[in-house]
Amino acid sequence: MQNPMDRKSDFESMTQIENIAIQKKPATEDKLRDMVISGSHVILCGPPGTGKTRAVDKLLNELSKDIAHYEVVQFHPSYSYQDFIEGYSIVNGKYEPKKGVLFNFIKDSAGSDDEQLKLLIIDEINRGDIPSIFGELMMLLDGDSRSVKTSKFGNELLLPKNFVIIGTMNTADRNIKQLDLALRRRFKFIFVNPDYEGLVEWLHSFSFEFDEFTINEYVSSIQKLNKRITKHPMLGKHMALGQSLFVPQVDSTIKLKNLVSVYNETVLPQLEAYIGLGNKKELDELFGTPEIRQKLDFGDDINEQDLINLVTLLNTAQD
Repeated sequence: MQNPMDRKSDFESMTQIENIAIQKKPATEDKLRDMVISGSHVILCGPPGTGKTRAVDKLLNELSKDIAHYEVVQFHPSYSYQDFIEGYSIVNGKYEPKKGVLFNFIKDSAGSDDEQLKLLIIDEINRGDIPSIFGELMMLLDGDSRSVKTSKFGNELLLPKNFVIIGTMNTADRNIKQLDLALRRRFKFIFVNPDYEGLVEWLHSFSFEFDEFTINEYVSSIQKLNKRITKHPMLGKHMALGQSLFVPQVDSTIKLKNLVSVYNETVLPQLEAYIGLGNKKELDELFGTPEIRQKLDFGDDINEQDLINLVTLLNTAQD
């Protein structure tokens, strides 16, 4: 089983997938940097594929000289207080006390400069039962004290100076409702929208090997689709589609078939997950035509002409 703290390499590799946000909106990065430097705990939230992971990675690079230590952990439904704070482990058939991720983080930060940052990055923070996982840490996040005794073993939980939590949260995940008011007041939130300017710039670093539509028309159609998603009563801004979902993994040239594959393998399945195949009316409203939805009904892939028609329709429709 993977060590829950052994997430640095995974986290860093994810930034390669999200590399389309070359010029991420400065406001997001500036807000994140200023909040972290001021000692605020922050959650980057937004739809899938908007570059939240990359924004954190860029912060780590920008502040590398000011960071004494950082670790990455990912929450999931079975993640527990025992994993994060303390509990028991089985050693030679016997239960023995074991310190969790946070105590190990504090130990690894020991001896570092008090003025430097100690960053604990929690990926997909809302997928766990946060109040249960955090336990006594919830009290310390209020900022009135840096030390508390744990309820299980009575160990002293002493946070290092300049300890900051950065969380990332996919707002399309239904578990967002687990963020109770007590947690919300302990964190500052930055909503990360799809970055269309970054998407255009990244695509222009390649070439389109077809002329049925341009890069700007392709991105404009994505923006129109997201506008429909945002206005839809069943969806909204939290379920918009991030820019990285629309980018094929190619070396230098983008062919029309590459974009068709992106829609068949990523975009349409994501929309199906949001709405469900049975909701024909809602899918028709998003696409503006029943043609694509009818293919989805029968499990058929869309073809190049279908994508051309969709891009044209989205760009010419009066929403």
